[in-house]
Amino acid sequence: MDGKGPSRLATGVATIITVALLTTGILVAARFGDLSMRAGMGGMEMGGLSMGMDMRPVDTRGVRTQPLEARGGQRLAPTVVAGTKEFALSVERVRWTILPNITVGAYSYNGSVPGPELRVTEGDRIRVVVTNRLPEPTSIHWHGLEIDNGQDGAAGVTQEPIAAGQTYTYEFAARPAGTFFYHSHFAADRQQSIGLTAP
Repeated sequence: MDGKGPSRLATGVATIITVALLTTGILVAARFGDLSMRAGMGGMEMGGLSMGMDMRPVDTRGVRTQPLEARGGQRLAPTVVAGTKEFALSVERVRWTILPNITVGAYSYNGSVPGPELRVTEGDRIRVVVTNRLPEPTSIHWHGLEIDNGQDGAAGVTQEPIAAGQTYTYEFAARPAGTFFYHSHFAADRQQSIGLTAP
């Protein structure tokens, strides 16, 4: 040892200890944890947010393919019913074309990824009628809006999730002014990552 750095012996011991600790961590995780990418939640669940990862692909049998020219995030015009701006959203599976001749299975709002833009003015009364055409439950959380707890969309916390084939109506006043997004709040790690977000 020349006094300018660790000896070969010290470096070797540190390497052996590091490898032993990493190996122990992997073995403990393999024994007591879930390292699979199996169907299902793969871990704890809190209010529709799973603490594991569900990596199942989207079953695209029998669903429509959106052309390459399709664009997500396009503005959806409301229908005005007795002074309330009403939007209809269908939550459905789709084949979303990302490159010529390349599609991915996705979950969508009204067949687009991201879903349609809902543009309103602060204070407007809003009604959003959501029909779930997915093979699993879902919900919509209105991120950043100040709304009644019962309309917040946190599945399993503020509302029951919208079951497959069912319809749910959200109603609230648009507050505050700003740019926000809406997204799934059921199995959010999966549903958001495969398409269920929108402006």
